[in-house]
Amino acid sequence: MALPDIHEECGRVLDGSRTRRWEERTSGRAMPGMPLNTGAVEARAAITRVLASWSGVVAEQRRTATPRREVRALAGFLLRHLDWLRGHEAVVDLAEEVAGLMRAAARVVDAPPKRGMSVGGCTVAGCGGVLVAWVARDPGKPPEVVCTETPGHRRALHEWLTPGAEPADADGDAPRPAAATTPLWLSATDIARLWQAPRGTVYRLASEKGWRRRSRSGRTLYHVGDARQSLAERGRRAAP
Repeated sequence: MALPDIHEECGRVLDGSRTRRWEERTSGRAMPGMPLNTGAVEARAAITRVLASWSGVVAEQRRTATPRREVRALAGFLLRHLDWLRGHEAVVDLAEEVAGLMRAAARVVDAPPKRGMSVGGCTVAGCGGVLVAWVARDPGKPPEVVCTETPGHRRALHEWLTPGAEPADADGDAPRPAAATTPLWLSATDIARLWQAPRGTVYRLASEKGWRRRSRSGRTLYHVGDARQSLAERGRRAAP
């Protein structure tokens, strides 16, 4: 069963220890930027969930102990019972689920990377994840802030930056309101990428509008609240 191997590949994409095949084919080296990949998080979670579910079915019907909830242990358990599974009435469903998991994980491993950056801790109370701002692949969609621990904890970047706008999560967990008011400082390159604006426009607006700035390790960083307001005004003027 190849699922454990592609599960590990998704893990290497997730933590940046592996160069994506797309990057190897096009550049021969890893692209810069935040390596965290929410698609890899979701693919790995789905593999574990499906293998654990089917292992539970086998253990219950064959009256045997379930393996530990670890992908290689789960896959090995199912392989040991493969002859029995071949005769199970739901074996077609199992085959289809495994094939779907393989396709989804392969898309993650081979996908062109989305560059992102950490913007602080998750705003949902009790969640220990890190929020990462991602540029959407679709130019018509705004950048999103997504939790690395629970991908369902997500907002559009401009919503997350608006004080008091953080929602409860889908399960009703309460947000931590203070997180959105924490100052966030980004470089002109990062601002241009997140708002999909020319870098020259960012520098011009920073000068004209007097954005707050600070220097860190020789780089000039701008206050995101100032950038958001100026770029929002620019967007409204450009709208028909």
